[in-house]
Amino acid sequence: MLSVKDVSKRLHLTAYTIRYYDDQGLFPNTSRDVNNQRQFAEDDLVWIHTIDCFRQAGMTVKELRHYTDLVQSGPSTQAERYQMILKLQKKAVSEMAAIQKRMIVINRKLAFYGQALTSDEKNQS
Repeated sequence: MLSVKDVSKRLHLTAYTIRYYDDQGLFPNTSRDVNNQRQFAEDDLVWIHTIDCFRQAGMTVKELRHYTDLVQSGPSTQAERYQMILKLQKKAVSEMAAIQKRMIVINRKLAFYGQALTSDEKNQS
């Protein structure tokens, strides 16, 4: 079994984040040891990583809780889960497009200043 500290190191998440997600009911398989410390199985790491990935992609905690409940309900909820993830994907694609547009501007400015600096160096020689 893995402690919160172990999971934190393995997944590069803060202990606070892991505890928060668990307190929000996002880790249905969490067990406790005799000292009431959270314990996770190796198999839980994939689930924890998935939940964190969805959260970082913009899913709200409420949506994550609903998703978790759907998973617990079994295969009959796969269509709804699919729609949730499809919505998340569309949002991520939109964010990537916005980032790419910003990168165009950033790269143009870098090229401009790089050329200006090179020109200044040549003039000083």
